[in-house]
Amino acid sequence: MIGNFFIAALASLLGSLQVGTVNLSVAHTSMTQNLRAALLLAIGGCLPEALYCSIAIWGSDYITALPWFQQMLTYVVLFIMVIAGFYMIFKKPNVTYADKKGNYFLKGIVLALLNPFLITFWLSTLIYLQNLHIIKTNTFALQIAFIAGASIGAFALLFILAWVIQKKRSMVPSSILINLNRITGVAFLILASVQGIRLVF
Repeated sequence: MIGNFFIAALASLLGSLQVGTVNLSVAHTSMTQNLRAALLLAIGGCLPEALYCSIAIWGSDYITALPWFQQMLTYVVLFIMVIAGFYMIFKKPNVTYADKKGNYFLKGIVLALLNPFLITFWLSTLIYLQNLHIIKTNTFALQIAFIAGASIGAFALLFILAWVIQKKRSMVPSSILINLNRITGVAFLILASVQGIRLVF
């Protein structure tokens, strides 16, 4: 059971290294707000990780039977990412480290929910690990351990990201801070373009 937890945590941490909407938002929030806001967003962003991992474990038969649904959801997410990208590009820059009120926890949940690639990631990871006989998910305890590890691994990376940015943000030139919204928006558009290319090819 402990093995399942740590393997899932490691897989989740490594999988979270790729640039995504939650990573970008945590980085942006940590840079422009406080650590608490960034961590609330990170916690919210980790909960859907457990949901999608659970779906991969208990609903793999339904997922493979409805590939059109996942593809449709992917197109919807790409559209939202493009809108978010342009929104951030034209959003008024925040040149001070102001602590703005906002439901960062809910924002994290929504951003992570709008990532159907998590299902694909956990489905393929489970199949790979099971084929190598590295993990077993034949009992409820083993399944819960794996799901918990998936969430903790994702949070570990986001926590490190938020903490490092908080510690180093005073070293960031004001020119970058002024253009941070544009940089984040362009990153969203690049991410959407890459995912779109992956869908086509």
